[in-house]
Amino acid sequence: MNISPRSQYALRALICLTVKRSEGVVSGREIATFGDIPSKFVEQVMHDLRQAGLVRSRRGKGGGYMLAREPETITVLEIVETVEGVLDDLGRMRGGDPLGPLLDSVCNDARTALREVLGSATIASIAERIAIDTYQI
Repeated sequence: MNISPRSQYALRALICLTVKRSEGVVSGREIATFGDIPSKFVEQVMHDLRQAGLVRSRRGKGGGYMLAREPETITVLEIVETVEGVLDDLGRMRGGDPLGPLLDSVCNDARTALREVLGSATIASIAERIAIDTYQI
């Protein structure tokens, strides 16, 4: 499965907010730097995440973003579907392909498995792994 750059940016932004949670509000510039996200995409991605209720924003001096929910409740599946839309078309054969009907059950199983894996991975678990990798001697 390929994760689009936009979904990668959304994941990185939420990981940044998780790692920097104790700091409170995190600026768009900090998110861009931490997540290696081009500045022009930060606002677009954060808008999507705000609309989905995953982040809140504060305007003005000292403004920025913060998580709207606990990171243990935000799944990778939810983030990818917020940015990309529902993953139901993943693994579908082109219309008219003679193998399509033969592979439908395999593709359905693959979609189900992918949804289960992405649905069980949380931002908190990813951020925890980053912290362990970063601070390991």
